[in-house]
Amino acid sequence: MKTSRITQYDPTLSVEENAANNNVTAAAIRSYIRARGIDRATDRQRYLYNKVKEYAREHQKEKAPQIADALGLTPNTVRRYLKMTEEPQPKEKKTTTINQADKLKFISVSESQTDILKTILSIHLPMRENFQCDLTAWKLGFYKSGLKTPTHCYDKYASMLNNSEVKDLADFENDWHDGTFENIVIDLPCSVEAPSTKSRFDVSTHFSTLSELLQEHEKMLRLAYRKMQTDGILIYKTMDFTYQNAPYWLSDEVLRMAKEIGFELADKYIYIAPKHSKIDPRRTRFTASVAAHAYFFVFKKQHRH
Repeated sequence: MKTSRITQYDPTLSVEENAANNNVTAAAIRSYIRARGIDRATDRQRYLYNKVKEYAREHQKEKAPQIADALGLTPNTVRRYLKMTEEPQPKEKKTTTINQADKLKFISVSESQTDILKTILSIHLPMRENFQCDLTAWKLGFYKSGLKTPTHCYDKYASMLNNSEVKDLADFENDWHDGTFENIVIDLPCSVEAPSTKSRFDVSTHFSTLSELLQEHEKMLRLAYRKMQTDGILIYKTMDFTYQNAPYWLSDEVLRMAKEIGFELADKYIYIAPKHSKIDPRRTRFTASVAAHAYFFVFKKQHRH
């Protein structure tokens, strides 16, 4: 068999999407599939089997209708995969490639931020090996476990760092024209503490008032929207927290603001920090039963009519 120009065949994508990713025609992808005896139907079934099993494992109290709604499937499809005890098998004389696909594609909940970010790259930005821009890069914590640093890094408190890779966020506005970026990463602080309790560097992890927190989140969402291309991807990490001894559902506020600004929620991942697996009752952050996890929202910039 002669060498193929198709080097990035992904069984979870459509024929047309594979053609675009490999810069070939749809007919070339179909020929590739026939020549290798690939069972597309079983690939699709294995993909859905793993998605359903993974979601059900992480949301054990949810029934088929709720799982179906979350994954965009029908309840009957979900019930069929829930009943299965092993992955669907390919037809005789055919092969499946789904077991060669990146296993990270089935992750929706993880104790590794790196794995979540790699998954987002793999699914939503398959042609890139790193993110294009991080507006809250700080000490580059996202990129210390095998994930390549974004091409452009900014932070509001860059002057407090001794790192030439991270530029002052104040320069971002003038550095780039509107509609420049294909993707942006944002990870703002998600808690409020009185100024009297702050240490020198707590400005990177806390806001002094709730109104300041909400204003900054909306400001950054609007900045990202303006600087991104239509259909661009925004990766936005956030989490709920306890405020005045009651839960504050910041994730809901972020979703509301993003929708009003013009973003569409394209995907969602849950990060559970290993250190939060066991909750310390002395920490007021969790005394109101706020879940000890964060969200990675994947927003897509919609075209405004």
